Amino acid sequence: MPKPSKPKLGPSPQDAPPKAQRGQRGITDMQKRFCEARATGLTNLEAMREAGSKATDAGAMSLASKWLKLDKVLTYLKSIPAVAQADAVDEAARQGRIATAQERQEFWTEVMRGRGMATFVTKEGLDSGPPDWGSRIRAAEALAKAQGDFKDDDQGKSPPQVIINLPQRAMTHEEIEEARRANGNA
Repeated sequence: MPKPSKPKLGPSPQDAPPKAQRGQRGITDMQKRFCEARATGLTNLEAMREAGSKATDAGAMSLASKWLKLDKVLTYLKSIPAVAQADAVDEAARQGRIATAQERQEFWTEVMRGRGMATFVTKEGLDSGPPDWGSRIRAAEALAKAQGDFKDDDQGKSPPQVIINLPQRAMTHEEIEEARRANGNA
């Protein structure tokens, strides 16, 4: 006598969508609530809690990270007016409100050379004038750093470089001979 078959729980493999279609279903209600909470400025964890997640903190953070990589979630998130406005502000910043390397170097050069006017707080109140020496030195250091003048050696320390510009004179014959003897090149 054949054994009676057990009833199957859940959908059968024939009912599951093909692999190519998985993940292409619409956005879930929980994902929508998550996106709406993120649009208000909540962190990923706070937005997951607001959306109704009961997972541990680590689990909620992991799920939020996965959701933010899904096209359907990103599309919905960007369709929320607050997020769309924030994206427009970010784009405006990229289009010119952030100084380029060239602009920074030009600014530091102007400060280093003492050009332009700066405002200072003094005991008497606000005063304006050319940049002070401290500002000029910091601008020179920023320029040097940006241009790679501070190169570290293998031990992580910059070797000192001393450059002294003194008027040059020709060495006498005796000085040349003395220098050769001192170096063993006699």
